[in-house]
Parts: sequence; structure tokens; C-alpha cells
Amino acid sequence: MKILTLCGIVSLISASGAFNLEIFPSPLTVFVNEDVSLKCKVTDFAGAEIDLDKLGVKWTRNKETAVFSYETGNQVQNRPGAYISEPDLKRGNASLRLPKVQIADEGRYTCTVFIVPESAEQTSIMKVLARPNISISSHSITILNGSEGSLTCNVNGFYPQQLEISWVKMTKLGSEVVSSDCYTNQVVANSDNTFSVHSQLKIQPTFNNNGDKYRCVVRHLTFPDYFTIESTLTVPEPRNHYVIVASIICILAVVSASFIRYVVKLRGDSSVK
Repeated sequence: MKILTLCGIVSLISASGAFNLEIFPSPLTVFVNEDVSLKCKVTDFAGAEIDLDKLGVKWTRNKETAVFSYETGNQVQNRPGAYISEPDLKRGNASLRLPKVQIADEGRYTCTVFIVPESAEQTSIMKVLARPNISISSHSITILNGSEGSLTCNVNGFYPQQLEISWVKMTKLGSEVVSSDCYTNQVVANSDNTFSVHSQLKIQPTFNNNGDKYRCVVRHLTFPDYFTIESTLTVPEPRNHYVIVASIICILAVVSASFIRYVVKLRGDSSVK
């Protein structure tokens, strides 16, 4: 039996010889919770099909972290859900499938394939992105003339950390970047390795600002250009103005009615005499 096994190995060696690997392009960018297949294929292999008993595969991240291994039919999933199809392995396809990628999966991946007695290794980088969830405190805001109000732009769950927030004021005459009266707090790290931040804008309008729009503009790697969200400002006239006018009208009406009654009474008294 040993002689037969040895003959089998010698046959495999002569059929295979040296081989190379083709790995996924670097850097490969994927979004959080996407399923991904990390390409790793054997090239220049002379045999029609690889004997899995003579095959070994090892995937690592950042050189030290074991992700997946395959040896003589046994699969070890160091990363939950990691998988390689055995039918694909027979055809020299050692691509690694990772379901629902997370930020912790980001890094430099090394694919090592052993076909007795040869081995080959290739390395590439996978980057993980998380698009931010952006909201504004109100899509319409009402502030009295001479009073102060504020808008808050909330940006949550983004990765990588680099992000820019700015405010733009849209008026009847055009647009302008608001460089004062706005404050952006420090970026906060979340438990899932994403980040959050918020920016606040103070507004002290006059009647001329009625109908102006304020836009929160967010720039992040996950957007082709930028993302905007806006709020419309309403500046009403003070209510007490209407109350004063109404009160004056009522007083004038009462005075007029009293004066008319007085005149009528005088005329009546004069006719009796």
C-alpha cells in the first residue's frame, strides 16, 4: 500500500511542477454586511484536477491572524462563516467566501496554497467601508425675528474615520458657506468600530431671512461626491404686533360707539326743549 501511495505522489509531482497564484486586486473595497469572495486561484497547473489529499490552503489576515485553513479534507473556520468549496478546490480555486463582512475583517490577506511538494503565496488588501446615516434635527425650523435657534446635523455609523461637515446657507440671492456660528464636536468611536459625530449651527434671523434654507454638507469616502440634507427657515412676525393692532382697533371702535351715542343723546335733548 505504501508503494502505491508513493507512486501516486511521484505521479502528482511530475504532473504539477511549480505553479502560481492569482489573488484579488488590491485594495478591494467592500461595504459592511456585504458578502465577499476573496479570489485566490491556482495558475500554470498542468493537472486536470487536484487531488485534495495532497492539497493544503491557508488564509491569514495581517500575517498573524488565522482566518481559514484546509488540509486533507478538513476545514478550520477561524473566522465564523468562512468557507471554500471543495469542488472549486479540485479545479484550483481557493477563493475564500466571507459572509456579512465587518470592519474587524479589514486588513492584509495572505493566501497560501500547498500542492505537494510545491507551494505558492500571494497577499492583497481588503478595505471595509460603512456609509454614514445622516439626519438633521428638523427639516423646517421657525425662529422669531431677533431670537436665536439652532440646527443639529447628526452623522452616525461611518468608517473610515475621515469625514468633513460644513454648512451652506441658501438665500434668494444665492448660496454661501457658513464659517461662523457653527460647531462640530469631536468624533466618537462606537462599539462596532464605526464612528459618529454631530455639528450644530446657531441662527439669529431677521425678517429678510424668511424662506432661507440651511444645508448640512457631508463628505466621506463612501459618497462619490458629497451628501446634503437641508432645513427651511420661517421667520414670522411677532404675535404681539397683531395683538396691539387688534387692541387699538377695538378701543377705537368702543370710543366711536360711545361718541355716537353721546351725539345722539345731545340731539334728543335739544329737540325736547
